[in-house]
Amino acid sequence: MKDLAHTIEDLLEVLAGLKNQSKIQIETIDATIMHSIARQVFKGTALTDRQFALMKEKLQTYRDQFIALEYDFDRAVDTLRQPLRHIDRSKYIKIVDYPDDIPYQDEGKGKFIKVRFPFSKSLIMALDKIKKNDNNYYHTKGTHEHYYKLTERTVYDIVNAFKEKNFEIDSVLLDIYKELEILDQNKHDYIPGVYQSELKNLPNNAIEHLHKQVPEGSLLGYYDRRHLFGLHHFDNIELTLLKANPLTATIASRNTSKVLVKPSKYDLNELISSLFDLHRFPLLVILNENGASSYLADLHNCLRNVIPAEEMSVMFRLDNKYGEEFNQYVRDNKLNNLVAENTKVVYISTNKVPKPLVLSGWKPLTSMCFSSDYIRVPEKYIAGLDLKLEYTEESGYMSRYGFGKRYHIA
Repeated sequence: MKDLAHTIEDLLEVLAGLKNQSKIQIETIDATIMHSIARQVFKGTALTDRQFALMKEKLQTYRDQFIALEYDFDRAVDTLRQPLRHIDRSKYIKIVDYPDDIPYQDEGKGKFIKVRFPFSKSLIMALDKIKKNDNNYYHTKGTHEHYYKLTERTVYDIVNAFKEKNFEIDSVLLDIYKELEILDQNKHDYIPGVYQSELKNLPNNAIEHLHKQVPEGSLLGYYDRRHLFGLHHFDNIELTLLKANPLTATIASRNTSKVLVKPSKYDLNELISSLFDLHRFPLLVILNENGASSYLADLHNCLRNVIPAEEMSVMFRLDNKYGEEFNQYVRDNKLNNLVAENTKVVYISTNKVPKPLVLSGWKPLTSMCFSSDYIRVPEKYIAGLDLKLEYTEESGYMSRYGFGKRYHIA
């Protein structure tokens, strides 16, 4: 059989049964990798230097079996069918200009961090832990190059993930990382937040503005406004949330401005109580004309004993042909007030934002509706609000158009 195995590739193919009927008894521990590499060379892919060295070593275990079958093992194991396949094993992280071949959508483009390494399961796992999205990351499938938009966040995450993994790292990136590491180790001196119940690292004008909305020392109120004021650290916030009313804690913990509160789970009084807990007035209520009478009456009954009538204003009327009941309710309860600086609740319809409201300069902290169908004219008016409540069983827009991820469900 000497003429049947001239190269190490031949030996592998014989061992795996891809050439001749294999009579080699292979150990279980070697089976997976040796069969895999045998299939590779059988398909015409050359060995790499590391594969060659590894297979030479492992095949020695089966030398006697090959020789017993009259294969010229010693000559074949050192002979290659085709030249070794070169693998670029360079591993580096460096700053590069915007790559022209990347279909990146950001008009600013700017600088990128290029991370390059040969395939490695452990390195891929480390890479996957770095937060990425369509706006800051790009990778062409089949390549070993990964691009991240250059930001302080990506510099810290990438260098932190690979600094102990024998990468060549751009000195500029290392310098930035060292500065960021100092910041991370001394968060209390730099990162805006609440430390031991006190606001720190926030400009004085921001603190003053925050305290116009929330009483000083209200940790729950601070946490509720964290996205609005850029507060990133809170001591023991879990305990504060645990002590709070469940709905209040749920609203305060939202990660999106839109919160869906289901009437089957929380009654209207509970929702209003949470708004008081979080100091979420002034409140803009957006009513669909269909059902406006009952919605107005329900909400007004929850508020009438805690907010004076003169601090509430209904800024629209319905056609008397079908809205006489609504109009009469506004008159009887003295809700036909002009909007003033001290107005706590304003009701408008889904059809338009009244011009007098815009000219008054009155600004809500929260919006509320009883249906998603309000998303028309008022949407632009409330665009900047950090809390937009929908008191309904299911968001129409969420279910119809798949916007579920934009909602926090209470």
